[in-house]
Amino acid sequence: MGKNKFEQGEYEEAPAHFYKALEIRLVKNNSELIESTQLAIDATLKMHNE
Repeated sequence: MGKNKFEQGEYEEAPAHFYKALEIRLVKNNSELIESTQLAIDATLKMHNE
């Protein structure tokens, strides 16, 4: 959902979905997915602040 919101330019809504995904991925301890989610959060916040 976060990726969808990001691609639609809805940078205010996307982070909430990415943070939820990060919570799930932290529990599952999947480092590759954790890293990609953190990158997505950073990119979304950057786009939101521009």
